[in-house]
Amino acid sequence: MSHGPCGGVRKGGFCEVYPDMTCPWVTLYNKLNELGQLEWMKQV
Repeated sequence: MSHGPCGGVRKGGFCEVYPDMTCPWVTLYNKLNELGQLEWMKQV
């Protein structure tokens, strides 16, 4: 996956740089998982 996660996520799925912000990659992963579309993340 190009332009993927920055390298770390805090407990609870929060950004390692901005701890008050939910990591957008965790949010995307959870939504794709909910939709049964995790294969989408493997496509680049």
